[in-house]
Amino acid sequence: MKTVRLFDEDAYGVNFQARVIGVQEIDGKRGVVLDRTSFYPTGGGQPHDTGFLNDLSVMDVQEQGDGIVHFLAQGQMLEPGTEVLGRVNWARRFDHMQQHSGQHILSAGFVVVASANTRGFHLGRDGVTIDLDRHDIDWDTAHSVEHWVNAEIWANRVIRTSLVVEAELAAIPFRRTPKVAGDLRVVEVVDTDWSACCGTHVRATGEIGVVKIHRLEKYKGGTRVHFVCGGRALASAQAKQQALDATARLLSASEDEVAEAVQRLQFEGRELRKQLRDCENKLLNLEAARLAQTAEALPGFSMICAQLDFGDMKTLQQMARVLTVVPGRVVLLGVVQERTALVLARSEDVDLDVRPPFQLAMAALQGRGGGSAALTQGSGDRMESLDTVFDEVKAYVRSNAE
Repeated sequence: MKTVRLFDEDAYGVNFQARVIGVQEIDGKRGVVLDRTSFYPTGGGQPHDTGFLNDLSVMDVQEQGDGIVHFLAQGQMLEPGTEVLGRVNWARRFDHMQQHSGQHILSAGFVVVASANTRGFHLGRDGVTIDLDRHDIDWDTAHSVEHWVNAEIWANRVIRTSLVVEAELAAIPFRRTPKVAGDLRVVEVVDTDWSACCGTHVRATGEIGVVKIHRLEKYKGGTRVHFVCGGRALASAQAKQQALDATARLLSASEDEVAEAVQRLQFEGRELRKQLRDCENKLLNLEAARLAQTAEALPGFSMICAQLDFGDMKTLQQMARVLTVVPGRVVLLGVVQERTALVLARSEDVDLDVRPPFQLAMAALQGRGGGSAALTQGSGDRMESLDTVFDEVKAYVRSNAE
């Protein structure tokens, strides 16, 4: 089953008449094959078109041999012989045309300005990327490429597509040598770029509008360039303008002062965090001094047990370290937040492995944790009072101190 590819001749022809000539299954999905179509199938880095066959939604389009298979919305099907009116979603088609044509000129720009060749292209729903064979592309280079590319776009150069027989291909100065033999469809940006390509393109570069690079990243030994063209570039600029306006209002600054205002906030934040750490350390030391007064004397060491009414696991660990700096101490601390956290520790000179009593506590709390013979920590789901847990641990420690 062979489908005539109307989009090869006219990317702007989005309404057409055709006849269903068969049904084809791909990956467990059944779709219809037409004798002719304007629906572009996924391929060459470009996504498929969407639209309608009569009143049935076309959700996916794939190439299968010489045929093009149109997959309709769930449960919908057309019988062979059915005459259909096809309508391609023009907004999606034109977006793809802008992005794909812009990619050709951008790739040419990286060759001219940076001697960087494109080895991969992907056109997605939200962004477009090309993969370059150079890893050292920086923003100065990218901006130079942007200037070159957009000057070519605004020159409104004609874009031609044609089927070139194999014998004539050697005379074409391809940006990238085709990997396939035989007759090829060639897309020419007049005086700028020649590429073997099966995608849909605008008639002249002016329809691309503008190309804007958004991000550069290292990728497989080269550079991945994220960019947008035309309508996507406008939408992106509008979204960024709104974000900048909102940020400026929050900072009570003009747009030009946003970066300086953020730097000032960062500096102030660092200073405040330093002050907070100093205050927390003072509070910990004061609380540690208070808890030391509650120590219970046992044979060979003293034991401190306390449920804190502030902090988290990190607070418990810091407090335990402060208290066990003093020789001859065993420290059991807990705090109830979203979960019940517990720390059991001892001073270096105390002959006690805190892991067995700590596991008793974890069992009571239905929790998990662990650590060394000198310091253990963990948390459990049970949220009730720690008194029972403390009593079990204290009983174990007392029996081992006697």
